[in-house]
Amino acid sequence: MANFDTGDTKQPRESVRNPVGTFLAVFNAAETYDFYSDQKAKGTKTIDIVSFQGAKFPCTVGVVIGPQGGEIEPFFHSVEGVPQDEQVYFVYGMPEDFLNPTVQPIAELCMSGTFSLSNPFDPKFVIGNEFQARQSGGEAAIDFPVLYGKQCGRLVKICPITFPFKVLESSGRLNSPLFHRIIDLAALNAMCEIFDCGLRDFHGLPVAMRRAGGDIDSTQYASYSQYRQLLHEHVDAALGHFIDVHKDGFTYENVLRIVRALSLCAETGNLPFAISRWLQILAAQRFTADEQARQFEIEMTRLASQSPD
Repeated sequence: MANFDTGDTKQPRESVRNPVGTFLAVFNAAETYDFYSDQKAKGTKTIDIVSFQGAKFPCTVGVVIGPQGGEIEPFFHSVEGVPQDEQVYFVYGMPEDFLNPTVQPIAELCMSGTFSLSNPFDPKFVIGNEFQARQSGGEAAIDFPVLYGKQCGRLVKICPITFPFKVLESSGRLNSPLFHRIIDLAALNAMCEIFDCGLRDFHGLPVAMRRAGGDIDSTQYASYSQYRQLLHEHVDAALGHFIDVHKDGFTYENVLRIVRALSLCAETGNLPFAISRWLQILAAQRFTADEQARQFEIEMTRLASQSPD
């Protein structure tokens, strides 16, 4: 049984008690596909906290834990797919509106289709900024939500936190850890979306028709982990080349197009050709970012639909 420690971390943790109220467990579904899918299959209610614009798969989600919410136990089980300590955190004292699973996403990573904001709820940065959060504490911080983490099977208080949005200016994007983190999450998010759709869409149709619709057959993989292991390195490389050419034309829609094209070609055994063709398309710099991503998707979708079963 997981224990809660809501006392001041400066004091010895001699007494352990259950909190009054509710916690919000926060993690990136895009990084923990198996765990997230398992919880959804069990009927766990999740809150979409941060989503990429137009995405069918959420990026950062929350699970309400407490009298009216779910259980904390799954977050402490040491099994495959459960978020590790650096992939999940817990917040105590969030406003009521943030704990309603029926509301729209609390925040969006993308505005007007471009990556302009950091993800203030990303566990990597929330937990990584623990020292900064402590330093900005003070007396006024008592009204802020409190960050909790896992330690030796217990939930322990770390410090008060805020969730500041940071606008990423075009001139400084390429050197910003925040921007590169968003790109990483966008790639993983697109892979989750493609894989998730491929589990259920169009399987009653002929293979060529399914592929023409842009859907892969995810059931051919033993698990999402196998799919990710096969594609992730190639997706990262393709997006890296894309950024080198189009520093300001990067959108989630284009990420999705690139991932879909590579995924279809992986299914048909044409991945090496797809990679080389993508570099050829990028070399034609007279075209915009959208045009190149769309061209790549169209060509690889057509190739996949014409490939033998």
